[in-house]
Amino acid sequence: MAGGGGECRLSSYCRKAERPVHTMADASGGKGLAANPQRRPYVCTGHLPVQIIAHLGSNDNEYLLEVQAYRPECCPACGCTQLHSHDDYWRWGLAQRVPVRRFRCARPRCRQIVSVLPSYLEPGQSYPLAVEELAVVTYVTGQATLTSVAAVLGVGTTTVFRWVDRACAVVVAWLVLLQQVLLLLNPAVDVDVGLRHNLRRLWRTRRIRKPGKEEQLLLLDQWPLWVERLRSYLSAFGAEATPDWLGSLAFWRRQMERLSLFVASTTEGGKACSPAGW
Repeated sequence: MAGGGGECRLSSYCRKAERPVHTMADASGGKGLAANPQRRPYVCTGHLPVQIIAHLGSNDNEYLLEVQAYRPECCPACGCTQLHSHDDYWRWGLAQRVPVRRFRCARPRCRQIVSVLPSYLEPGQSYPLAVEELAVVTYVTGQATLTSVAAVLGVGTTTVFRWVDRACAVVVAWLVLLQQVLLLLNPAVDVDVGLRHNLRRLWRTRRIRKPGKEEQLLLLDQWPLWVERLRSYLSAFGAEATPDWLGSLAFWRRQMERLSLFVASTTEGGKACSPAGW
């Protein structure tokens, strides 16, 4: 690891019922509403039934207006263009319960059920992405402890710990891929990671004992800044990305596969290509 200069290379870190309303501004989706309603839906096949994550507004009220007229173009399982309304189920949104519409494929041999989830919610999770983003960023930047973050947001302390731990486990892989994309877009870009060493002292006073966790927290503190750098480059190339208000964690979950394919396709033959059509 580098000395006290504050700059180091990422390669040195490659080691192994009623729910309260979230009232914080960042959790309400009120920052940077640069949404693109025409963006392609993201299909999540890791859960049953199949879920389509579609941008239908940046908050509960916008979603409730747009979801009534939305219908998937085709079945993600078989490609059939006829899907009939099936039923609804309810999930907590940013400030209220919202209906999640489900459709059934009309093809007799398929009959796949497809649910349409708003883009600010995460499949299989009880809380919106903005709440998880706010909890992780508040903790890793040293603004509050796990207990105080959980108390303010109205979630369990173990839930906040799980969110932070999950982000720490993948942050090195995230930054390595992000650096590769930035270097392909601009070979002259500086990919050094500047760490805040005052945070290192904070984590040591809190006695972070898990091997490598301290370095992961320091890298995770820099993660939103790196995502903003990548957003600016993608915007310059006219590439489609997630709306700004979804935050850095949501950006990576939505775009990681596409960025990996972009890196693989660009490095083939050693010729750089534009990400505009990715």
